[in-house]
Amino acid sequence: MTPALLFSQPDTEWISRYNGPGNSYDIVANMGSDAAGNIFVYGSSNNPSSLFDFALIKYNSSGTELWSANYNGEANSTDQIFKGYADPSGNSYVTGFTTNLNGNNIITTAKFDSSGNLKWIRYFNSAGYTNGFGQDITHDKNGNVIICGFIRNASGNYDIVTLKYSNDGDETGSVIYNGAGNGDDLPVSVKADNLNNILITASSKENSNGADILVLKYDHDLNFVWKKTFSGSVDSDNKASSSVMDDDNSIYVSGSIYQTQGSYDYFYAKINSAGNVEWQGSFNGSGNYIDFSYAITKDNSGNILLTGLSFQNTTSGSEDILTLKISLSGNLLWSRVFNGLADGTDQGIDLKTDNAGNIYVGGGSDKGNVHLIYALLKYDANGNLLWEKYYENHTLSEDFISGVIVNDNSDVYVTGISIGDTTNFDIATIKYSQTTGILNQTNHIPSGYYLDQNYPNPFNPSTNLGFGISELGFITLKIYNALGVEVAVLVNEKLSPGTYNLQWNASEFPSGVYYYSIISEGYKETKKMFLIK
Repeated sequence: MTPALLFSQPDTEWISRYNGPGNSYDIVANMGSDAAGNIFVYGSSNNPSSLFDFALIKYNSSGTELWSANYNGEANSTDQIFKGYADPSGNSYVTGFTTNLNGNNIITTAKFDSSGNLKWIRYFNSAGYTNGFGQDITHDKNGNVIICGFIRNASGNYDIVTLKYSNDGDETGSVIYNGAGNGDDLPVSVKADNLNNILITASSKENSNGADILVLKYDHDLNFVWKKTFSGSVDSDNKASSSVMDDDNSIYVSGSIYQTQGSYDYFYAKINSAGNVEWQGSFNGSGNYIDFSYAITKDNSGNILLTGLSFQNTTSGSEDILTLKISLSGNLLWSRVFNGLADGTDQGIDLKTDNAGNIYVGGGSDKGNVHLIYALLKYDANGNLLWEKYYENHTLSEDFISGVIVNDNSDVYVTGISIGDTTNFDIATIKYSQTTGILNQTNHIPSGYYLDQNYPNPFNPSTNLGFGISELGFITLKIYNALGVEVAVLVNEKLSPGTYNLQWNASEFPSGVYYYSIISEGYKETKKMFLIK
């Protein structure tokens, strides 16, 4: 009897497409979620009378669009959101730029309430500076709104600006940073730690050579605390990409460092709260050419994950998705290269992890003739590719995922841009649901349907569930709490005849009595189990 491991494929719960008032180009920035499970998408939409406006869309967990909101700046010209977030109550905070009456771009930050109404909007400029752009936005433990952006100085170069607003929109501080090299200083992310200190990750001209990867720390009053810079083995432009914090107020940064002529490697580093570099590393892909890291995250165990692209040779179109897992101590645990459907351009743009340590990488994959489509990959904690999911709307696609969210039920939300049938770029948001665990199937076909008692029972935190089916059919296996409320869906798909076993990890659930039920056409059975922590 030969067992077969079946990694359950995700189900597409819904696809919602947003086409703005201009019936033309709609560009996504990122997305967020609130405590009720609503999804917020932030970006910009084309308007025939005003070029581009701020665009915000709210969906409930069923994919119903609850509202969309736009904001058109005073010049009736180009206004764009670069980043946004939602607080637990469903208020949205966004930053980017609007065009003023002088034709200059100005850093613009706004708050919208949970119904999409504009609560406040603030503009920032400083004497001697012109065009400015809000790049990233976050909040501290007191609900203050923190922005990093860049603003053009009198020499024509960009400096880093960090802004702080109260939750009511009062500006409480600002600071501008100009690197010693007097070139362009361009931030990519802002984070606030548990003590309300503010950390900026950027690419910065720190000397007369190329740009370095820069990490700046300010205290809660925007006083300078420390800075760290990183560069490759050759003086040239190094590129910061993102950052993530841990509970000890350490920051992990990612980017790409220039190593040899035309060659970039992934870069990653951990800096503790005192500004000491605990470790740093780089990764050179097998093509020994260009490796660009675009996103970083961490799992519940403190491991660090990065994704981006890696050229397999010096030819355009040889880019594959490169994902790394780095341990708490900075050691490489594994690297994975994903080459998509057409052996063309593939890139990872965002990634998240679930409570079990699985990794979800979102980006774009070439389906042929340089037509990108959505690509979503799931790896387990050991780097095994469990599944891949694709989406396109039009045969001449130019689609890619730019944001990924994973909730506590391991539902996966992605958003990005997608070519419409007659509408150029739309913003397409998708929800995928999935089973938890691996179905282990044997070839033995039972004479009827059955559901085994789980083992061990009582259990903590995992238990094994077994069942058998005698006919091809659609099978559902669900978990309920003692009140009869559904808390997990482990199987929800068509299965072949055979016997199956899978594991349920209840580490995120409280102790108590739970019930599990198998449902098929003409058959249902329920059993009781006990989680004791």
